[in-house]
Amino acid sequence: MLFEKEFIAQLDNFQNTSEVNNEHVFNYTFTEKSQFNAEVKLNKIYADNGEYFGAEIIIIQKIEADIQLEAKAKLYETLIEHTSEPMFIYEIENLKFLEVNDSALKLYGYKRNEFLNMDLTDLYAPEDIQTLIESGDGKYKSDDYSGPWRQKKSDGHIY
Repeated sequence: MLFEKEFIAQLDNFQNTSEVNNEHVFNYTFTEKSQFNAEVKLNKIYADNGEYFGAEIIIIQKIEADIQLEAKAKLYETLIEHTSEPMFIYEIENLKFLEVNDSALKLYGYKRNEFLNMDLTDLYAPEDIQTLIESGDGKYKSDDYSGPWRQKKSDGHIY
């Protein structure tokens, strides 16, 4: 396999670092021959006497589903980090919180680790949970929205 100039430049940069036993992992799309997406792992190999011997290059093809999943994760991460509105992401199957932004932490009064160890049933009034879940799973049309929802803050106040 012939490698593209940009790929070779990354290999050269890796080989020219003076760090010992370092590993470098990066994503790369080979574009000259095809749109071959891969994760590339580089490892320096040393002889028993400690002299640099060469590099191990591992190329793992990424399938389109993995690429789309990574893009979606990056989108969610960017959205939640850069919005000033309180926001959290939860898993629909078990209602566990997966991520929360600083605005939500400030609003609800929880520390990040406390919030991420909670689920929707800890935050919303019990009588609102089923309606909330159903409104998020596509059963309701936009004009069926029945909020606002009653939520509990860390001090126990419901608003």
